[in-house]
Amino acid sequence: MRLFRLSVLFGISLIFTTASSLSQQPPAKSSKASDAPVAVIEAVTFEGAATLSEDVRAEITSALRGETRHPDWLKRFQARAQREFINTGYFDAAVTTRVNSSRQVNGVEHVTMLVTVNAGPRYHVKSINWKPTAPLPETELNSLSGIHVGDLFNMSKLGTTMAAVQGALRAHGFKESSIVPGFNLLRNEAQVELYLDVDSGMKDAAYQQPVCTKPSEAEVRESTLAPSAGYDPKRNGQLDLARAQLQAEQLGKRVLIFVGGEWCAPCVALERTITQSSRLTAILHDHFVPLYLNAGDGDECALRKLPDTRSYPMVYVFDAKGKLLAAHNPTDWLAFEGFDAQRIEAFLHDWQ
Repeated sequence: MRLFRLSVLFGISLIFTTASSLSQQPPAKSSKASDAPVAVIEAVTFEGAATLSEDVRAEITSALRGETRHPDWLKRFQARAQREFINTGYFDAAVTTRVNSSRQVNGVEHVTMLVTVNAGPRYHVKSINWKPTAPLPETELNSLSGIHVGDLFNMSKLGTTMAAVQGALRAHGFKESSIVPGFNLLRNEAQVELYLDVDSGMKDAAYQQPVCTKPSEAEVRESTLAPSAGYDPKRNGQLDLARAQLQAEQLGKRVLIFVGGEWCAPCVALERTITQSSRLTAILHDHFVPLYLNAGDGDECALRKLPDTRSYPMVYVFDAKGKLLAAHNPTDWLAFEGFDAQRIEAFLHDWQ
């Protein structure tokens, strides 16, 4: 038996590791530079992967495709491919990668990658062990988790669980909460024992359960919806939401809402992917009224108007009359180097 203790950001999910590292990098000097890929991974083919299901193949392929702007992308691709097999529960997988084919399109290398793998067994969840010091009963933690004994192990589900628990704690005023995951690999049984340490930290002394009062029509008309520089906890989310809806109606646009927080590395990475892309910002400006709402950090009243979510970030689209058109978990936008701008653009075109 071997015990693994993971850092908080690692535990948020190996799929989100790239997004996390992306969020730590400084903004590009110009949108033009950030729009120029070094290479585009168009397709991924597998060798020696007969035991992989079609779902796993599709999940790993989706995660590895996309644009990259890093000159050392071949080495990074190898590491990412190995992580993706671990993410889907193949802890013993041996993975090698190489370029299978390549072509130049407008000076950019478009490649097909060959992934050779000896996958080994896929691990299942044997037990889930909460070690909470949080004001949440274990029944609620289990309800939030979405993970069950006997499930195939998947780090994405673990990341969703941690985001949901942390969001619930923040909604109760515990802004400094943390979750430290760990697990035992039972290699002889191909099973995993999960351990989740929940530390709520100190409750904000000034925190009070918000009393939601609908903004008056005069307040909405007289206020100005200035673009938010991200997930600003000082903004009045309920007023912002009402003002965004009015602006969308006046301009014939749709409201595009991002729910997350500065404490959520993938949320920050998604925000930067959009703001650093001239194409995406142009689409937003032309067709949407964008709005960032904090999960459990000042915008509780606004969030009550949205469908319940168990993970962050979440994306919502409303029409000019306030009708919900789409509620989307953007994990399918994740790709080799974080969030893929082309997939985001396709979503925006579908709902503009």
